[in-house]
Amino acid sequence: MFIENLYLEITRNCNLECEHCLRGDSKNEYMSSQTINNIFKDIKGIDRLLLTGGEPLLAINQIKEIISIIKTNNIKINSIMLITNGTILNENVIETLKELSSISVLHLRLSYDMFHFLELNRLKLFDIRVKNAIVFKELFNALDYASFDDTSFSNKKVIMPIGRALKLSSERLEEINNMSDSKYSLSEYCVEKNPWSSFNASYNLFNYVVDGTISIDVNSNVVAYSLPFDDEDAEKLKYNSNINEIGLSRAILNYIEYYEELRDHMYKSLGLRLK
Repeated sequence: MFIENLYLEITRNCNLECEHCLRGDSKNEYMSSQTINNIFKDIKGIDRLLLTGGEPLLAINQIKEIISIIKTNNIKINSIMLITNGTILNENVIETLKELSSISVLHLRLSYDMFHFLELNRLKLFDIRVKNAIVFKELFNALDYASFDDTSFSNKKVIMPIGRALKLSSERLEEINNMSDSKYSLSEYCVEKNPWSSFNASYNLFNYVVDGTISIDVNSNVVAYSLPFDDEDAEKLKYNSNINEIGLSRAILNYIEYYEELRDHMYKSLGLRLK
């Protein structure tokens, strides 16, 4: 199987509690060896592999397992992305990231915005993050990264009203905006009303190719990307996409079939026609 974009939620644990986090509260959960093996055993190639969380550098053992199985199975990876808050750095992390970059081009991104700044200061981690960022940038050409939807003006940032961001009041946003050059606002977009909007996958059975994005959560379920953890858990009640139970191919097909039917129904109810 060849997958265009594969996003792996290797942990739900995080050492920060940023007010805008779309995932919600962290959970002490990590992707199992069984899940990692079942993900990669039938994959021949991936265009882009994203390792996400939670804070992925808390799941260093999972990253090592992924590296090992990719090398053992000689899986072709065109690029790898890992987004970290930049507070975790030691020799084990450095060596693991070097191994990861030996597989393919590594795009290391350091989460940073006013919300991270405030949380780092609250936990007295800001100076540590500054020192770590120097190392990350020197060794891995890391770049600062803010996971917001930019408008046409670069200083205006739109936050999805999901996860912990649901608790952001207009008063708190105004307070944060007064401290920042960037101006933040909550999007009118609602995941609950448009649950299929992040769905963009298709499966060519003849060529054994998955186009678009496949996201697998820490509990081995194929889910829509960028959902809060609790919403991901609710997905398994709607359709079966657990790869440990039915295998990766069948799980992907169930996921695609569910969201295609949901999307088609919503388009028809709105009187819209699919192209």
